Amino acid sequence: MKIAITRREYITHLDGVNRFIANLAEGLIKLGNTVKVVTWSFYGTEKDEIGKFFKDAHMLEEEVEVISLNRAEMKLNWTKIAFD
Repeated sequence: MKIAITRREYITHLDGVNRFIANLAEGLIKLGNTVKVVTWSFYGTEKDEIGKFFKDAHMLEEEVEVISLNRAEMKLNWTKIAFD
């Protein structure tokens, strides 16, 4: 099964929601699913390093593919509003 998990806030924040997303994604991958995390933005790391950051920050065994709709933090963000 192909599964997308969406996050309206920064995927690079170290908070409980991102921790839950990481654990959920890893569990679904271990069950044989293809999982991608879709986020509106990130902060404090390079775009091509988000998956590695996510893996290291949450101590995952598997790297999860993270797709960011924006390059970095933006003041007025229509993508975030559209996620609502």
